[in-house]
Order: sequence, then C-alpha cells, then structure tokens
Amino acid sequence: MDIHALMDAAHQRGAADIHLSVGRRPVFRLGAGLVEVDGPVLTPELTEAMAKQISPQRNWDELLRSGTTDFGYAHGDKCRFRVSVLTQKGVRGLVMRQIPQKLMTFEQIGLPESAQQLLHLHRGLVLVTGPTGSGKTTTLATMIDWINKHRDVHIITIEDPVEHYHTHKKS
Repeated sequence: MDIHALMDAAHQRGAADIHLSVGRRPVFRLGAGLVEVDGPVLTPELTEAMAKQISPQRNWDELLRSGTTDFGYAHGDKCRFRVSVLTQKGVRGLVMRQIPQKLMTFEQIGLPESAQQLLHLHRGLVLVTGPTGSGKTTTLATMIDWINKHRDVHIITIEDPVEHYHTHKKS
C-alpha cells in the first residue's frame, strides 16, 4: 500500500481526513462519516513504513522521543496535509487532515461582519480559540487573506506546522 496513492484518492474523493490505524483498513472522513478504503488491513510494519516515508527527520526524532509529532506535508502541487503521527498501544498511527487549497471568504465560512472589524485594529491581541476541527485555522487564514488584500501592512505569522501559504498581495 502506497501512502501517496492514498493521498491521491483522498484528494480526488474530497476526503477531509485519512486515518491509518493498525488492525484495520485505511479510513477516509467523507462528510460526517468514516468510510473504509479498499486495501489490506494495516500491519505495524506497513503503518510505520508509511509514517516514516513522509516524516521529516526532525519529526521522526520527536516521535521516537515523545510518542507523537505533527507536521505539514505537501503532496506535490495537488494538496497539503496536516499530519499527526502517534504511538497507540505500542504501534504507529496517522491522522492526516487535508488542508483546503482555496482560501475562503468571511461569507463562505459564516464569520460575522463584527469579526471583520477586528482586522482594522492597529494594536492589540486577537485570539481565535476553539476545539479541534472547529475552524480556527480556516478562520485565521481567511482573516490574514483579507488583511493581505485590503491593507498595506507587514504580516508575520507563527504557525507550527505551517498550513496555509499566502502570496504577496497588498501586504
């Protein structure tokens, strides 16, 4: 089983996530449901080999030290994934979230106009918080893109792993 073929299939099918767990077939999150993908049941050796194939060395070292690591992975120019490699019951597992290529607007993500007013501030700290999967990264990417389009300022982001790359516009 090839991890790049799984990423291709996830991208083509519009899967939000790929879940790789020993003892079961790969699973895609499609909409609100989890769907098993055709293929072999994953073994510890196969799952570890797939994780090692895409993990940068510094992240592999972190995994060996702490049992978990997170990083961004560009699958060619097709798509990007936020990858979490973990140790569960003594074996490796992976969760890969597909990062949307296209940045969305405030209207598309349902952000109120009052949130857009925050982007006119010249000082202060704005926190975007919430549970996993609630849209924090998408919200921040939308906000940064808006600033980039409408304001002549210097933008600095601190993100680990980096998920969205912003091209130069007005900022």
